[in-house]
Amino acid sequence: MNVKFTKRILTGALAVALVMAPSVGAFAKTTTSATAPSTTVVETVAPVVVNPFKAVATTSAVAGVKSEVAGAYLLQKGVGVAITSNVAAIGEAYGFAKGETPFVKVFDMDVKKSDKAKASLDGVALAYGGTNVAYIDMEIGKMTNGHYTLLPNGAGIAATFSIPKEAVDVNAKYAVVRVVAGGEFKLLEDTDSNPETISFVTTGGAAAYSIVKY
Repeated sequence: MNVKFTKRILTGALAVALVMAPSVGAFAKTTTSATAPSTTVVETVAPVVVNPFKAVATTSAVAGVKSEVAGAYLLQKGVGVAITSNVAAIGEAYGFAKGETPFVKVFDMDVKKSDKAKASLDGVALAYGGTNVAYIDMEIGKMTNGHYTLLPNGAGIAATFSIPKEAVDVNAKYAVVRVVAGGEFKLLEDTDSNPETISFVTTGGAAAYSIVKY
């Protein structure tokens, strides 16, 4: 299937709230997730509280390419994440003040706790004739004097995910689905030729992501 960059609104009332806050020794997350396209769900979402958050000097690498952006890359299910836009370019695009730096939080999605988000991502994949092979929660924000805040949707930010080894197929095509609060989603096409990775352009903020195999 020829996957095109698209922007649609899922049918039904979708609510995806991805909130990742620090905890002792780990990063906790609270997810109020989206429903499948044909289902209407009314949910109560707790207020989002942004707490002080110290920078973590770690990066991730995909196919030998190291992420340009520091952050919390807490991934254990065979998917690597690299933000390939450089720090200066992100800062210029989002109007960073002196001393502000981009910061990423990325986790393996807990599909049991985020079952509605998974259902939404699966619904999008199915609509395009594909199957999801991985699920990721990712935030792109910034650090200001040790305080973390989310970036808004805005300028494009280049990223690369590694495809889980068991899902790699040189004869298949891949894309990424991004679902945000309110149910808006984008299908992001692969821009690289490596069968083991998928490169795409996303934007700031929090979202649920999946890797779609066709």
